[in-house]
Amino acid sequence: MAWLWIVIVCVVLYYVLMLIRHKLSVGGYQDRHVLITGCDTGFGHLLALRLDEMGFRVFAGCLTDKGEDELRKNASKALHAFHFDVTQDMSLQNALKHVTNNIPPGKGLWGIVNNAGIAGPGFLAPLEWLTKEDYEKTLAVNLFGPIETTRVFLPLIRKEKGRVVIMSSIAGIINIPTECAYAVSKHALESYADTLRMSVRMYEVSVHTIRPSGFATTFQNKEAIEANVKSIWRRLDPERRTFYGEQYFDGLLLLRRRLSAMFTRDPRPSKVVDTYVHALTARYPKTHYRVGWGANTTVRIIAWLPDGVRDWLWASIIPRPVGA
Repeated sequence: MAWLWIVIVCVVLYYVLMLIRHKLSVGGYQDRHVLITGCDTGFGHLLALRLDEMGFRVFAGCLTDKGEDELRKNASKALHAFHFDVTQDMSLQNALKHVTNNIPPGKGLWGIVNNAGIAGPGFLAPLEWLTKEDYEKTLAVNLFGPIETTRVFLPLIRKEKGRVVIMSSIAGIINIPTECAYAVSKHALESYADTLRMSVRMYEVSVHTIRPSGFATTFQNKEAIEANVKSIWRRLDPERRTFYGEQYFDGLLLLRRRLSAMFTRDPRPSKVVDTYVHALTARYPKTHYRVGWGANTTVRIIAWLPDGVRDWLWASIIPRPVGA
């Protein structure tokens, strides 16, 4: 039985060492500069305040004046809140100029947090209802936003041998039929993050991807999502309207409740903020982070299901058009 005790001790020792390793920090936060996109509300707003409280020099990009004002009201004077639209080239160049002018000569950025993202106009709508423009609007923020932001600021990250943190989603791991444009943007973003990570390793720059499940933020605002779906419905041609039927909306609302139950809308967005902080401060951060009960249970189960079983599962909960 001695061998069994040796195995048990080795396993326990391994997990203790991993726990200690997980908690090791880089320190020196007061000399580290971090750029965050999408700081008006939600995870980005909370992260900017948390890092500011920890002593980081934070550049918080906001899309609205209200977002900037809220941060200035609640943060220290060391935090820079400024207008930043990740979809506009001029805004990117202005952001670069603002950051460069407000860091000490010779210094760079310790981190870029690509947090800005949208659910998109086609969120919850059937794939057939979406147009090229719907995809373009979603991809502009969720995919090309991080790509361009990282490209523009990467020389500053190289100076510090820093980190690029990217907000992905469980939709970048599994596919949900009524979140097609959003899932396309996140799957492409996952591919970009992997390619970027391999490309910048030689510069001692690291890349970290965050994959949360559902959390209680303004990102998935129920009223806004329903309004978007209704506007898409109104533009459909008569043939498709007849095929789906007016009552299809009731089915979509029921589907939304079912998806919320499957992926658990966690009321504590601080979990995601904690993950962001670990990716920026840990001496040995993870490459990928899954955050939330749904990401660590439901998504893992769905991802391992055979294709036929997974397809049957989605078909069983998606509403059926009257003409099908």
